[in-house]
Amino acid sequence: EEMVHKGVRFGLICFGSRLDLYLPADAEIRISKGQKARAGETILGYMP
Repeated sequence: EEMVHKGVRFGLICFGSRLDLYLPADAEIRISKGQKARAGETILGYMP
């Protein structure tokens, strides 16, 4: 396992593939189902 730190990019999605992202239950999700996300720009959520 690796630690992810604020502002660090991680992962790779090629050709519009699906991404499974697991967050703690108390994370504040800031994106909607089906919404498009752009690497390095779209905030998916906030960690407690």
